[in-house]
Amino acid sequence: MENNQEVEKRTILEELRKTERLRVNRIVEEKELPFWREEIENTKPEELSEVPEIGTGYRLIYRLRNKERYPLLRKEAIDTLELIDKRWQEQYGDKILLSVTSLYRTKEEQKRLIEEGKIAADISTHQAGAAIDFDPNGYYYKKNGEIKPISSKDISFYSDFPQKLLEILLELEKEGFCNVIVEKNYREKDGKIEEYTSCYHVCALKKK
Repeated sequence: MENNQEVEKRTILEELRKTERLRVNRIVEEKELPFWREEIENTKPEELSEVPEIGTGYRLIYRLRNKERYPLLRKEAIDTLELIDKRWQEQYGDKILLSVTSLYRTKEEQKRLIEEGKIAADISTHQAGAAIDFDPNGYYYKKNGEIKPISSKDISFYSDFPQKLLEILLELEKEGFCNVIVEKNYREKDGKIEEYTSCYHVCALKKK
């Protein structure tokens, strides 16, 4: 049985995650849905384009590469991904590959994520194929034709890379290409509740 302290921590975690989901929902409602509401209702996978497994500066995670999830986007989002890719490789070449974790999602997939307790919007621009998620806690390192995943738990993880990615994303947001949400989550670590960045969500924008 859980003791009172464990119950209290679990309750605090649930409340923090609920607050974060409400924040994400509010931003999506205000800044993304005005562009994509109709497409969210009507988009079908066959109307979208497949995203290459690897670009100059990014790589899809395994679940996208093996088609467990849809590796699909609409043109506006592919253009945005290519622009991010271009700006990243201009600084870092093709040795460090950004980790792309999520692209198009069906309504059912979005609902399942919420039921699993993930920080996800009730209605998401992923459902329109207009959004891209990047992992701020991992990337890939390419050397001599081999690609190695590097996570924040690895001693070789370089925290400047996620920060540099965020700078690029915020520049593109300022230039009007996309909306960026830095998503947070919470976990218990060493007996304390810790906040961490769980995702860089990027939604391509279009002219109304």
